[in-house]
Amino acid sequence: ICERNGVFKFTNFTPSGGLWSGIGIDSISGAVDLIKLKKDTSYVFTYYLKDAAIAGCQASDQLTFIVHSPPQPTFEISGLSCTGENITIKNKTSGINTISFDLGDGTTSSNDSLTHAYKNKGIYSVILEAKNAFGCKNNI
Repeated sequence: ICERNGVFKFTNFTPSGGLWSGIGIDSISGAVDLIKLKKDTSYVFTYYLKDAAIAGCQASDQLTFIVHSPPQPTFEISGLSCTGENITIKNKTSGINTISFDLGDGTTSSNDSLTHAYKNKGIYSVILEAKNAFGCKNNI
């Protein structure tokens, strides 16, 4: 799962009536408080059933869970930002990521480096979105 504030809930475990154990998890609902977990660390959660009528009778299953950090996108722009003049935009995001630039004038690109000239006078916001191998996204 990707880093975020809030709760992640394990669902559809059978048979029902089991209990959960592990760091940051509610033993009955299976809800994990993501704030209590460190990023990029492996956690093991156990779902177990007990039969109170039979001493020592217990079945369990374990799941490994990692909260992945999102990429931290960054880029640089060089050149004059005058109408019709070329600027160069370079992705500087570390790690292996899929990226997408939105240049604010309808132009998009998935290239790490591109040259662009704005045709019309105006204020344009350049947005870079990066997605890592775990599907975690972030933009700037």
